[in-house]
Amino acid sequence: MPIYEFACNICEAKFEEFFISYKHDIPNCPSCNKNNVRKLISRVSCDVKGTENKTLDQVVGADAEKRWEKIHKRKEKLDKKRKNINKRKGK
Repeated sequence: MPIYEFACNICEAKFEEFFISYKHDIPNCPSCNKNNVRKLISRVSCDVKGTENKTLDQVVGADAEKRWEKIHKRKEKLDKKRKNINKRKGK
């Protein structure tokens, strides 16, 4: 059952929500109670059988942190492009 991370676009508060179903409404911010929040990209945690005595690097690869940073930078770049497009459109 997924736990999603959100950030408020108004007060910048970060919070988590647990959902039983994948079909759900976007929650209100618990700090300012506004419905202007965005989903954050979160790291995934999982238990892989047979890896009890291995380090994280041995399980996911030593370059996992670099891959994560690359994905995050791409997302930030796309978010900036979307904001610029929305500004030009007057939204």
